[in-house]
Amino acid sequence: MRRSSLKDSAVNVIFEIDMNAGKDRDNKRVEKIFYLDQSRTGTVTQRFNFKDGITMRGITLKFDVEIK
Repeated sequence: MRRSSLKDSAVNVIFEIDMNAGKDRDNKRVEKIFYLDQSRTGTVTQRFNFKDGITMRGITLKFDVEIK
């Protein structure tokens, strides 16, 4: 069930990720919301795509997040 607004017990974490590969760049905005009744840990996985001529290269960034 989607919550329409952040509650007082929620922690909203926003990651702005910029990645460069050669002459190409890609950026992503990743948002994670942790609620009081949830574990405040998680894994963020984000895929970046870079093009060089006709060659496409995908890079997957994965990291763990923990709010203490």
